[in-house]
Amino acid sequence: MGTDEGALRKATLREQLTARRKALSPELVDTRGLKIQARFLATPYYHEARTVARRALDDAERLAKSAVQTEARSLLDRLADAPAAQ
Repeated sequence: MGTDEGALRKATLREQLTARRKALSPELVDTRGLKIQARFLATPYYHEARTVARRALDDAERLAKSAVQTEARSLLDRLADAPAAQ
């Protein structure tokens, strides 16, 4: 597979996934995002990281505010319930 073909496949996949995400309710996107985030924060990859992308921090803040606004458990509660990194 050539570079152009690979880039096209990647762009097509990104468009498909973006469309699927937009079809979900904002609450479901936030709930799933919090679950994914909690799993990631419990991994050794996060604990050993020397740099964390700014967008990830922005998303975490937005998700935490959303959880409070919808009276869901806070991000810290979710992290406390996440399985420990091995």
